[in-house]
Amino acid sequence: MTSRKFRVFSQCSLFTVVLLIQLTVVVRAQESLDESALASTAAATFNFVQTPDVLGIGSLSGDSESDIWATSIFSPVALHFNGSTWKAVPMAAAGRVNKVAVVSPTSVWAVGQQTNERFSQVQHFNGTAWSVVSSPHFAAGESLSSLKAISANSIFAVGSSLDNLNNRIPLVEHFNGTKWSVVSVPHITGGELTDIAIISPSDVWAVGGVSGATPAALTMHFNGVQWSRVPAPAAALLAVTALATNNVWAGGVQIGRSTVIEHWNGTAWKIVTSPNTGNVSVLNSMSAISPSDIWAAGCSTCGDVGGGSPPLIEHWNGTAWTINPAPTEFSGVSANALLTFPSSKHIFVGGFAFAQFGPTSALLKGVEGQ
Repeated sequence: MTSRKFRVFSQCSLFTVVLLIQLTVVVRAQESLDESALASTAAATFNFVQTPDVLGIGSLSGDSESDIWATSIFSPVALHFNGSTWKAVPMAAAGRVNKVAVVSPTSVWAVGQQTNERFSQVQHFNGTAWSVVSSPHFAAGESLSSLKAISANSIFAVGSSLDNLNNRIPLVEHFNGTKWSVVSVPHITGGELTDIAIISPSDVWAVGGVSGATPAALTMHFNGVQWSRVPAPAAALLAVTALATNNVWAGGVQIGRSTVIEHWNGTAWKIVTSPNTGNVSVLNSMSAISPSDIWAAGCSTCGDVGGGSPPLIEHWNGTAWTINPAPTEFSGVSANALLTFPSSKHIFVGGFAFAQFGPTSALLKGVEGQ
């Protein structure tokens, strides 16, 4: 149970697990935070939402507040919200389901791993049931960590494959409405992509990290023709959200200094000052409502015990990042997924709570201005 829980904080990313282990033994001076001041800048009030227990929520997506899907970290069972109730929906057998993307009520996609976890798996919901869809595989194995849809006929998925020396290299796959195929990307030894954000068909970002003696961030851009690597400050980036060509945000773990948030201004990636909650904190997900209303979520006490901590929820108000208070339960809560709705300014945060006999689902809903 120990190693399995620990993988959750990096969406099962191997390079980030290594970084997190390093972080737990490297003690650095942390920026002091005035918690009362942070509380006064709270942008939303969060409360728990009751759902069937699927042992932990790893991903959230929806095309409206009456059509939301959540996938589980530890079981091939999804949750669906129809606007009034949450219902458990069986998926095809899988070792992991890492990310879900809703295109329409009759077209929902998910990526993860097969039951043996060596090879990736793509699933599709057609409005009635989930089924496995054929996708590329590599002799040594591969993983898919995230996906985003441009349209029903254009979907990107990202992760990593293993070369003949068992080195991870970045992997991008694309669905053209008929089949999934591998997309050519730079060969970066130790590289792994963990999340993707789409601005337009000719403006796509994917983020991750590079493991090895000198860990580095991995940010890659697609201009509609080809993928290229763009330099970024060293970090393991686990999440990305994009508003415009000159306004992209990414979050994750800064080596030796806990959480990190980076911003692309159209010219360069730069680290933006944000709350630093300790040397075992991680940001797993980001979602933007507007340029002055952006959310990030993760865990403030990442590990096997939870430390009684609430999920780590951070908010950008156009000027500064602050911690938004949230409730906790059991022995603590870790957040893995964020979903925001610009029209209502509702924020959903999914993850798991450290219960007595293992992880249990945790879903919170935030309402801005309350």
